[in-house]
Amino acid sequence: MFVEVFGDIIGEERERRRHELAVEVKTLRRELAAARAEIEALRGDGNKVCSWSIDRKKFRVTPFTLDGKPGPTLDLRQLFEQYHLEVGDD
Repeated sequence: MFVEVFGDIIGEERERRRHELAVEVKTLRRELAAARAEIEALRGDGNKVCSWSIDRKKFRVTPFTLDGKPGPTLDLRQLFEQYHLEVGDD
């Protein structure tokens, strides 16, 4: 009798834990799939620069990707000022 009750308790606990682990694995698989999709999107053609917007007055350029999204604007004024100082007006 004691062995049967003890066996039932262990069996129930094992099934409960198995269910908890199955739920956790399912969640982790979803998260992994989302992470893989994000990596693929970062590697994909959508991140390739296809054009630039040039602000000649402010010496700034902004890249645009194939899907039309702007990238970070680059402020080039300091770079050109440094070049001008080093090369001079020869």
